[in-house]
Amino acid sequence: MEENPDGSVHLRPHPTSISEKENIHEKFKLRKSKAYFYAFSETNYCDIEIFNKLEKPCMATPVLKYALQYVDIPVIFFMCYDVGYKFGRFVRHVVCCLAVKNTIFVFDMRNLDDIQDGFKKYLETKIEEVCNIKDVKIINLACLKSKCLYLQRFKGKYEFGWCIAHALYFLNHLVSHPKIVDMTEKEKTQYFMKLYDTIYSRLKNTHNLSIEEFYTEMMS
Repeated sequence: MEENPDGSVHLRPHPTSISEKENIHEKFKLRKSKAYFYAFSETNYCDIEIFNKLEKPCMATPVLKYALQYVDIPVIFFMCYDVGYKFGRFVRHVVCCLAVKNTIFVFDMRNLDDIQDGFKKYLETKIEEVCNIKDVKIINLACLKSKCLYLQRFKGKYEFGWCIAHALYFLNHLVSHPKIVDMTEKEKTQYFMKLYDTIYSRLKNTHNLSIEEFYTEMMS
């Protein structure tokens, strides 16, 4: 346990204190279901990197490019993008994504357009360009209702990097519930809406503790 300047107490280890190699190892260990294709990099926690603030060329792994172009079953991958400077540090964000053909369900902790106006469309365009595919449609699962469910609001003011654990959490949920694959897009949306409601209520009552418990148990 560790206390922050705002008095909030959090479990440790913190995801950013764990080496990227170890986090990648846990990511690969979660490939439990044959219902999905896992387009994972062995050397980078991010399978596609969008540099919307740093303005560097966007990058995607060859396996992800191949998967989005040719693989018929749903594809799971992790996407990273820039958030910007927070408390003197440059922050990047990682999210677990589920691609069903050209529709990409994004398990985000925040509203994409909270980053910048038109950010969802920007991401769609960058994915199309870097992966050489067309008509990408992102469905942000944090914003399926009239009001977005900001899961990140419960992580604590000084806590950056729990998105690493959130991405693993959603990956674990997908592989533990392969029935999702057989759902229609509407059924998937309804299912994920209920899932986000459940997680939001849990985090609201525990202030990120359930995510921290999941991650610390995984790393124990």
